[in-house]
This record gives sequence, C-alpha cells and structure tokens, in this order.
Amino acid sequence: TVELKSSLSDWHDIVISLAAFANTKGGTVVVGLDDNGIPTDLKIGNRTLEDLAQKIKQNTDPILYTSIAVKDFGPYEIIEVEIKESDFKPVFLV
Repeated sequence: TVELKSSLSDWHDIVISLAAFANTKGGTVVVGLDDNGIPTDLKIGNRTLEDLAQKIKQNTDPILYTSIAVKDFGPYEIIEVEIKESDFKPVFLV
C-alpha cells in the first residue's frame, strides 16, 4: 500500500501506482525517497503540487482525486500522495 518514487520526473509511474491503488484498497505514493527509503533532496517549487495534481487529473479516467501533502523527513521534504479505493472501477490511464 506504499510506493516510493525518487523524483517527480517519474510522474507517469506515480499516476500508474495511484490508479493501481484506486483499483484495489487504496494507498500512498511517497515522492522524494529512493527504493531504500533514502531522501533524494526533492526540490518543491511554488507550482509543484498543482502540476502533479493536474497530471493525475489529466491522465486518469475516471479522474482520481488525491490528497497531496508536503511532509518533513529530517532536513528534507517529501510529498505524500494518498488515494482511497475508487467507487468507480476500473480506473484507466489515458
């Protein structure tokens, strides 16, 4: 129920994971940690969260509505994207 993604450049893989979680029991994608849970020094700009939300919205059908939050991870920041199980399955990538 948790996937780690090292960077926002992996946005397509992030959307794939969210769709898979929505089609099952829900879950969380954590951006800014590598596969071993080591921080990748993610840079979060003014429009970062809005851009990610747009990519999720534009690439899923039915549209997924997620909870996106910036969290402190020691001296670093990470992004947690939570999705609940969808009531409208299956969720497709478009």
